[in-house]
Amino acid sequence: MLVQIVGLSVVLVATLIILFVCISGNINLKMEVDKLKRQNDSLRFNIICVCEENKRLAIKLKKPQIITPSLEIEEAVHYAMVKAHPDNGGKQEDFVKFRKLYERINNESK
Repeated sequence: MLVQIVGLSVVLVATLIILFVCISGNINLKMEVDKLKRQNDSLRFNIICVCEENKRLAIKLKKPQIITPSLEIEEAVHYAMVKAHPDNGGKQEDFVKFRKLYERINNESK
């Protein structure tokens, strides 16, 4: 009888220890989730601030900037066009797209 009581007591203590570990683990996870939620809110606020600053600067600028393609971009598109040529093992659709882009770059730079 005494052995059974001691055995049940050991099982009860072990169960309580396991329960305590699970509860403390859940508390730590909840704290981590709360921390991540606060960080997420902070990042969202920062994004909103950056977007508002971007809008303000765009209004202040008042005219769009015209970006002309550089020689490196033109050379890169030409290289991609040559690599995409069907005679070089490329796809016809890709070659046509790169050729049109290359022609557009050449027309805009003149």
